[in-house]
Amino acid sequence: MRQNKVVGLDNVTWKCNWNCKHCYFREFPQLHTNIDTSLEKLKQRIDIGKARGCTVVVLYGKGEPTMHNQISDIIDYISKMGMDSTIITNGTASIKKYEKLYDLGLNHLQISVHGLGEIIDVIAERKGAGKRQMELLQWLCENDYLFRINITLQLLNYREVLGIVKKVVQLGAFHVSLLNFLPHYKSTTSIKAVAVNPIDLIDVLENSMEYMEGKILFTLRYFPMCLLKPKYWKYVTNARFVVFDPWEYDSGDRFEDIEKVWIFAVKMGEEVGIKEQPCNSCLLRDHCGGWNRFYARIFNFEGLKAIKKVPNELKEVVNIRGGLFDLNPANSSEGYVN
Repeated sequence: MRQNKVVGLDNVTWKCNWNCKHCYFREFPQLHTNIDTSLEKLKQRIDIGKARGCTVVVLYGKGEPTMHNQISDIIDYISKMGMDSTIITNGTASIKKYEKLYDLGLNHLQISVHGLGEIIDVIAERKGAGKRQMELLQWLCENDYLFRINITLQLLNYREVLGIVKKVVQLGAFHVSLLNFLPHYKSTTSIKAVAVNPIDLIDVLENSMEYMEGKILFTLRYFPMCLLKPKYWKYVTNARFVVFDPWEYDSGDRFEDIEKVWIFAVKMGEEVGIKEQPCNSCLLRDHCGGWNRFYARIFNFEGLKAIKKVPNELKEVVNIRGGLFDLNPANSSEGYVN
């Protein structure tokens, strides 16, 4: 367990060719406007990140990063700085553009595969989006380019998750991030419009994780551990452990002292975590961090329970800070692939 080393460029552009139902930037008037962050400002962010010890740069927002007018120059600069790069993308730019980015040193793409075919068209509110994305995925597979994917679980797609997982594993993704919606929403209306009750996701998630075990690296983001079988606890990364997740970005605060990192991580988790029962008396409290209280209230804390007993093989690791987190093979990486 160590603090990640990834610079997050969270405001590359406001341009976007999708209008995803789960995207919290839909509420911002800047979305879909022709606003790019200047190359010089992005270079400054990269330089500052390198100076604080980061080795990877991820481009992820607030619109679609590949639509930045100087996206090639950004990736080229990162490579010349001796750093690795990744782009979170909807995968619908031209294949020629993606090929050029790989040629400039892009380490890998993280593609938002929220469905297959017409499901993506509905989620993205763009006809043909699923077809264009699949063309890229097949091209990446055929040409052995590195890529991983994320799936945001929501009312429109959660029944299809196992099928999505099987397809991307077949196509050669090296890591899957299952996102239990996004915890940044705090309004009841916003959450209910998109999110799924966690108890309705149990079978979906466990079946998907069972399929992926031994085949691929994967992470489940933002889910109450107490709803899962113990064998799947290690795959959960909630708010408390985001700062340690090698596939996440750092927040701009880095500490040499691991104790300071832990204090910072706990504070992050407590901003959204349940601060009362059943989480307070749970043996997994220091690992789960307490489930997101905004979600819990909307779904009436349904299914949540304090874990009072753990399997013999986990008794030692649950008493170690980050013990469960370190059991996930995906968490031993550096946020890029050699």
